[in-house]
Amino acid sequence: MKSTRFEEVTAPAVWTDVLENVYAAIRTAEVDAAARESALPQTIAGVRPDLEEQTTWQECFGRLAQRLERWQEEVQTAQRRVWEIDAHLQAGEDALRNWSAALEANRQKLAKYVADRV
Repeated sequence: MKSTRFEEVTAPAVWTDVLENVYAAIRTAEVDAAARESALPQTIAGVRPDLEEQTTWQECFGRLAQRLERWQEEVQTAQRRVWEIDAHLQAGEDALRNWSAALEANRQKLAKYVADRV
């Protein structure tokens, strides 16, 4: 069996500088992340609205909910009215078709009557 021999490889000096810069950037990112993490509770506390502001928003949402409910009632009323009008129009259309059919029947009778007389 052939043995494999690994030789120690040394990186060029330029690569060592590059790696040091990468490590420095990672350390800086870690420090910045830790600072942001420690500041997070203070940031959250500054964002939370106080009780009066929460009450104001809840009242506003309550008024919006009432308006939405009224609008839904108005839409339902309008929809019922449209159905009533549609039924009325359908009845008128049916009457017009019946009248038109009767008119056509009378026209045919008149044409036959005239044809029989000539």
